[in-house]
Amino acid sequence: MRGAYVVSDSWPFFNRSSCSGNEELTHVGRPCCSDFHVDVDVRSFETVEGIDNLIECVQEACARHLASGISSERTPLLNPILRGLKEDSIQSVIVLRKYFKFITVSSHRKALSRLLSADHFLAVERYRHITYDNGQPIPRCERRCRYCRVFVEDEVHVLFHCSALQLLVARRQKLFARVNVLIGETAGNDLRHLCLSDSPRAVHRFLDHPDLCPTFAKYVFDILKFFPL
Repeated sequence: MRGAYVVSDSWPFFNRSSCSGNEELTHVGRPCCSDFHVDVDVRSFETVEGIDNLIECVQEACARHLASGISSERTPLLNPILRGLKEDSIQSVIVLRKYFKFITVSSHRKALSRLLSADHFLAVERYRHITYDNGQPIPRCERRCRYCRVFVEDEVHVLFHCSALQLLVARRQKLFARVNVLIGETAGNDLRHLCLSDSPRAVHRFLDHPDLCPTFAKYVFDILKFFPL
């Protein structure tokens, strides 16, 4: 609000100045994504209420722009619906997620962040930047797992499905053994089935639990070691 008063008080000086900035101001609220631009009426700078309304519009546009980015197929584990995001609220979109507070080991937290944001060396992302000899992009369905050579090497596959590497399978079994200790065998088996039937939702079940979250982050850290560049 203080900033709104400062701009409002400064407006008469700008309005009387010899330089014309109206054209520039009409685009001041336009984010990098034109799908969520904000049209600015320079007359809104004449009142505190107008400035506050402009701030809210810009915040909403930025929130929708960020939410659309994490809704892409590149980041299936950041599904805004599963995270309970309000796509028109900047506070909801950028708030620090509680699962990062659960993870005390920085290397595990970094590994989880890389997995969730598609900043990893899995084939689904690595081959997105590579083309065939004829210049055509490699389709997603052709970015196959380096071990099984059958399925797409994506986040869900390496976490819960790939069985071609015994070390990978053994690490997954160790995860679920630990899960059974933490939440009980019945709940653990239910979570294991969810990992196979609805993997993104299962991931968020891990992330929302203060005890399971650090265990899952350590698991992600170990799994990514099997898939170097």
